Amino acid sequence: MPKAEAARSSLRVQTVAHAFTRDTLFRYAEALAQSLHIARAAELVGETFVAIGDCSGKAGLDERTLEALRDVLAVAGSDLTEPTLQAEPLRALTAL
Repeated sequence: MPKAEAARSSLRVQTVAHAFTRDTLFRYAEALAQSLHIARAAELVGETFVAIGDCSGKAGLDERTLEALRDVLAVAGSDLTEPTLQAEPLRALTAL
């Protein structure tokens, strides 16, 4: 008898970065990617998305850093997307 497949929920992780450095942001992304990888391997979650925002009036990271963050998260099968919080003046760190 085949094992019944349970529907896996998608997961969206949304973070507001405050007083971050490039190094702390990468440590966060690497730890999150590892957690997402474990959850996906255990079939606990399906599609995952990560959004990082801050409260500045302009993007806080350059495109090269954003691409490096996308690469870290892609290892876990996750996409880096823009935040969708309604709070203003939240600005995306991403340029998507």
